[in-house]
This record gives sequence, structure tokens and C-alpha cells, in this order.
Amino acid sequence: MYLPSGSVEAGTTVEIRTEAPSFFILPAMSVKEEVNFFWKNRKLHGKVICRSYDKSETIHLLAGSRGNYTNAKAFFSISDPAAFFRFRTGHTEISTLKVRSCPLYSERLPIVSGSGGDAPGRVRRIKRSDELLEVRPYIPGDDLGRINWKSYAHTGDLLLRIGEQLPDPQDRILIIADLSGDVEKILGAEKSSCYLDYVVSVLAGISQTLFDSGKSVSVLISNGQIKEAEALDYTAALWWEPFRAADKVAEFGKCGVLVLSSPYSDSAINICNTAVRFGLPVSALVPVPVPEQKKYTPSLLKKILFVSDNKNQTLPESLSSDAVEFCRKLSTLKGVKSAYVI
Repeated sequence: MYLPSGSVEAGTTVEIRTEAPSFFILPAMSVKEEVNFFWKNRKLHGKVICRSYDKSETIHLLAGSRGNYTNAKAFFSISDPAAFFRFRTGHTEISTLKVRSCPLYSERLPIVSGSGGDAPGRVRRIKRSDELLEVRPYIPGDDLGRINWKSYAHTGDLLLRIGEQLPDPQDRILIIADLSGDVEKILGAEKSSCYLDYVVSVLAGISQTLFDSGKSVSVLISNGQIKEAEALDYTAALWWEPFRAADKVAEFGKCGVLVLSSPYSDSAINICNTAVRFGLPVSALVPVPVPEQKKYTPSLLKKILFVSDNKNQTLPESLSSDAVEFCRKLSTLKGVKSAYVI
């Protein structure tokens, strides 16, 4: 089985190249191969029939849902055309398939600024590190302590040692993906799973928007790992879990902090207070999907005869009011510049 390297975006079709075992292919026989990928409560299924004249086929697997999948169940079904002879055998080839989130872009994204920088209208000075890596000709008025005297002794030219250029602090953004709280208990397994996909899509969209605008964007997830915004592979494995990495904020240095959380988070307040304690500007966002407008009201007979498949995935109306109340609570914290529902 040959899977694509890296990750694929949710909603795309994955082509899996597969080859049936040669000893299974006999004249007038067919081999059906099925693959099942599992992650959490999600499943991806695909199958293909290999004929005797073609031992290699491609399985077209629709990666409809985000996840970090493993093919824990795959098997061959061998039969003759009349189905008089049929048996099934499994194979234990283990492989993974990462399906990353599809970014969701929102026009309601507030302005998020980093820490430091000059006021508008003033000339910004290029900041450099203390590690002296480069040289340039000396200009009167430069720091004499940075002149490369060894080079001057050999060449007679005054060269100034300078460090590598650092990004402006106001262009550095740290997005904290806070997926803590008893969301599954409050909303239920199906609804919380649907809501999580929306939150992660918003996270991917915000990080890409800020990155495309020229910001240096990093994402801090629950396990303490810091991911780069331009690579969305990390979105495949995100799930509701306690956030225990608030102290990692200090290790990141001067930056602007954007906390993204649900209205049922039990860590957002602590994260905001920690960032403020280190002197960092903090903004908060609480993603809530906009409910779809119903075009018509079905009759009572249709309600009885037909049951909607998406009934379990309809989020409660209280989610919006809970988010507004939670943002109001966050905005009262000292040092928090803004808190919005998005």
C-alpha cells in the first residue's frame, strides 16, 4: 500500500496505490481490497477490485474529515465470478494518513498586534542579535566596541561586527490553541466533535491570514509544542484535552499573544494572566459558527416520516450566548486588550 507523503486537506480524494498478492490472482478470479482508517470516533473507508489481468489498482479514498488516521483494519476478499468460491484474509500492514484542517477565513478577524515597535510615523531601527555574525564598513558614529580590530591589523580596513537581523517584536504573534474544558460532556460526543472541527478550521484560517500579512506566527498547542503557522499538519491531531503549557509563553519571548478557546475552557483565564504577567499584550477569540437559516419549515408528516441525518450535529443555541458571556469575562481581566466572538 502506497500512501501520499505529508498530509492532505480535508475534503480531498486520496489516491492509494495497492497491489494484490500474486498468489491470489488466478484465472477468472477477482480480488477486492478494502481499507479502513480510524481516528477517535471517525472512520475513512475505501475499496477497489483487482482483476486477474491487472494486479495493481488505485483506491480513491475520500478524506472527508480531519484526523490523524491509522489503517487498523485492511483485508482482501477473493472470489470467482459466480461467487461459488470466496474467502477473506486480512493483512497487517500499518500506515498512517494525516488529514489536515481546511482553513476557514473570517472577515470578523480583529487587528492583532505584537509587542513593542515604534509609534506610527516614527522611523523603525533595525534590531539585531548580540551574536556577531556579519561585518560591514565602519561609519563614523558607530559603536567602537564592535570594530573588528583583528581584521584591521591584517587589512587596514575598519569593519564593524554586527549581529543577524531580528524580526520586529510587533510582527511576532503567538497563537495559543486552548482546547481544554469538558466540552464533550457539555455538548455531547457528536456535537463537540463537529464544534471542534470549526474551532480548528478557524485556527488554521487565522494563522494563515496573519502569516500572509507578513507576521511571524507560531502556534502553541496543549502538549507544549510550538508549531509554525505555515505548516498546517499539526491540525490533523488536535482534540479536546487539558492545557498544561501556559509557562511556555515566557520561553517564546516578546510577542503578541492571541488566545483561541471555547466558551467552556478551564485554562483560558490562567493563560491570559500568565501572558500579562510576562508583560505581553493579549487578545482572545472564541469561535462560534453562525447558524444556518432555515428556508422552510417541514410539515408534521415530513417530520414524522423523515429524520434529518444532521440532527445530532446541530449545535445548541446556548453556545452563542455562552461565548458572549465568556468573552465578557475575559475582557475584564487586567492586561487583556480585547475578547471577541468569531
